[in-house]
Amino acid sequence: MRLPLPAERRGWLGTGRLTLFTEFPLGLFHAWSYLHFDVCCLVYPKPVTPLPLPASLAHNGAGSLSISGDEDFSGLRNYIAGDSLQRIAWKSLAREQGFHVKQFSAQGGRELWLDWSLLQAMDGERKLEILTRWVLDADAQKLHYGLRLPGVELPPRHGLAHRADCLRALALFGLGKEQT
Repeated sequence: MRLPLPAERRGWLGTGRLTLFTEFPLGLFHAWSYLHFDVCCLVYPKPVTPLPLPASLAHNGAGSLSISGDEDFSGLRNYIAGDSLQRIAWKSLAREQGFHVKQFSAQGGRELWLDWSLLQAMDGERKLEILTRWVLDADAQKLHYGLRLPGVELPPRHGLAHRADCLRALALFGLGKEQT
């Protein structure tokens, strides 16, 4: 059984009290019971539509990671207004597979920082939505990325556990101690 439970805000969401009732078989009687499940889920900020990852790659002398560059073809992504016309995947468009842009990678000793301070002149919730999108995109591209929020810094890593840590930090950011 699926019970849709709309989330009005990010953070922890509990089920609250649910009412289970029936009027079976003839509708003459109304039987009910209150249910309270001791379960909650974490609601992440809603990611914005796809945005290019920030160009703030900081040098790190340790290791060689795949970063955006001009050397090796690394895949396609959906077109975003403002993308270079030279990078459009015309063959994909001709095959009616959609409007895509070619992505290239290079090897280098760099890491990607997704930083709150890179986003100026916007409210906090909008910043969290953009950072959520960047976390999802960086994870999809298998990049080593770190997250910096005021008072929180997650060092660059990659993988499902790191993505979950970053999304949890974004979901609970600024909600206070009672929400953690």
